[in-house]
Amino acid sequence: MRPAGDGPPARLPFLLLWAILAIAPHACGRTVMTDEAPSPIHAQFVLKDAAGRSILDAGGPLTAETIAAFAIPEERLDEARRRLEALGLRVEAAGGPVLSVSGERVLFERLFGPLPEPPAAGEAVRLPVPASLADIVAGVLLPPPPELFPGPAP
Repeated sequence: MRPAGDGPPARLPFLLLWAILAIAPHACGRTVMTDEAPSPIHAQFVLKDAAGRSILDAGGPLTAETIAAFAIPEERLDEARRRLEALGLRVEAAGGPVLSVSGERVLFERLFGPLPEPPAAGEAVRLPVPASLADIVAGVLLPPPPELFPGPAP
């Protein structure tokens, strides 16, 4: 322990800390959001089982039984993961027959063409499956952007 009065103070004054954060946020590990910063695209890749079926073929509401009927074996999940990562995409999570994937907009546009804007109704946008993935992927869905403040509470 140092005696009082030796060396620099133990804490920066609040205003000095605030000024540092305001002037140089990147130096403090903060990220500044700007319109120029590219944001990743997030998509859901619906996988096919070995017979070529997917939950998109269910034809009714998805239940625990329906999803179990379209289970994807672990080796098929691993193959899908490897192939998507080889294209430059990041597999964020695997949830049953669906992989949550992200990547840069330019990569998505190279794979799928120009990306449409999500509809105002908040529905997912379905993208065409590239021929190189058609044997393992049944559909690619872009979820609608989140609605953070939908309206006043009732």
